[in-house]
Amino acid sequence: MTTSSQPPLAPAPAESAAGTGRAGTLGTATIVFMVAAAASPLSILAGVVPLGFLFGNGIGLPVMFAVAGAAFILFSVGLVAMAARVTQSGGFFALISQGAGRVPGVAASYVALVAYWSLIVGIASYLGYVIEVTLAGNFGFDVPWWVFAVLALLVAGALGFQRIDTSSKVLSVLLIAELLVVLALTVAVVVTGGGEGLSLQPFAPSEIFSGSPAIGLVFAAQAFIGFEATVIYRREARNPARTIPRATYLAVLLVGLFYVVSSWMLVMAWGPSQALDVAAADPGSMLLATADRYLGSFGQVAVEVLLITSLFAAVLSFHNVLNRYQRSMAQAGVLPAYLAEVHEPTGAPRRAAAVQTVVSVVLVVVFALLGLDPVVQVFAWLPSVAALSVLVLMAVVSVSVVMYFRRWPAGVGVWKRIVAPVLSVVALVGMIVFVLIYFPLLTGEFDADGNPFYGPVSLVLVGIIVLAAVGGAVRALVMRTRAPEQYAALASTLHE
Repeated sequence: MTTSSQPPLAPAPAESAAGTGRAGTLGTATIVFMVAAAASPLSILAGVVPLGFLFGNGIGLPVMFAVAGAAFILFSVGLVAMAARVTQSGGFFALISQGAGRVPGVAASYVALVAYWSLIVGIASYLGYVIEVTLAGNFGFDVPWWVFAVLALLVAGALGFQRIDTSSKVLSVLLIAELLVVLALTVAVVVTGGGEGLSLQPFAPSEIFSGSPAIGLVFAAQAFIGFEATVIYRREARNPARTIPRATYLAVLLVGLFYVVSSWMLVMAWGPSQALDVAAADPGSMLLATADRYLGSFGQVAVEVLLITSLFAAVLSFHNVLNRYQRSMAQAGVLPAYLAEVHEPTGAPRRAAAVQTVVSVVLVVVFALLGLDPVVQVFAWLPSVAALSVLVLMAVVSVSVVMYFRRWPAGVGVWKRIVAPVLSVVALVGMIVFVLIYFPLLTGEFDADGNPFYGPVSLVLVGIIVLAAVGGAVRALVMRTRAPEQYAALASTLHE
């Protein structure tokens, strides 16, 4: 193994001139908007935050968003340092291949497919349910949820065929609308003094360590899933050496700040002594009830509408991320080369978009035929799989950063190549342990004493992640035997 100060230069895996994508169209703000939209801030505030109040550390939950954000900032330090060297836009797949090795890299790429496909199908199913309930309650329409889920996937697929900046404009408009309504609600709560007067009680140590802080941290971590996708847009970013690091740090900071403030606002809206009771009465309607109380019926309707657009924005954003994962994997030879083709006028990976849309639609229809509930089953299960998958991938990336810079440390300080990545591994492994311990809580499986229990659903869902990793490792080993040149190229350092 070479220990030279610079990595060996090597050409990128085979990529046609038509397959280079659309370069230089995305700025820092645009990428931040796209990954923040993937976080689906309004739907997290409406669904995850009230559950975090109930199952986590109560009104001390806002601090958990700050803790999770700090952990992801540590992760970002190593991520952007290594991404500056490994300029292939393959995300986790490229970075892990360069650091930990080819076999772990391909295994990680398959796990990433499971993660983002789970998010897309899970969120689309919840979106279908929200539209079904909204139309039934306001207009008396009786259309099953899966119809709207399929329509959302088809619309996202159609946008996925267009230039990436077309999707970015849609996502930016939807995200701005979400942020404005939350800002209006926050201002209303602050101006009126909330339910019991404004205070910093949620940040008191007695509240932070009440209940189950570990579970609160698990819920908080879910809100950040998707920010790591900034590196996926390297090929389409303007001046990626500056744009990608800025977008990554800004995405984490802004998402973290948003949830700290907005979750504090929900507590203040009802008062520290009443917030948990409101969440327990109906966690799914806590945000709607808050909007009705402070913004009136118009505000509640606005939140209902924007909740729908928030969920669609998440579907569209993850759709774009998964398309680019598939394209990068196809270019490297770990998926069929068919998926690497892009539409020259738009730079969109149209074949990857088409395959993703078809598979997602089929999965939604299958879940509907099986009679699964779109919320308590599909939406509760699949994003849980995604959260665990992404946390594992992030931990492996941090290990890869240390391994990579151990071989080629020149020009990178100790903080970026060792200290921050090691601290990140410790924090992420802790989160993974918490998720594994409480995973049955997310799937609703308990033993006779009411404790989380690994029943069939939990075993199958966690097993899917393991099978994906094993499948990826087998694919890499097959490549090593049958396509040694492609296999060797998986760990070459790529330069644009």
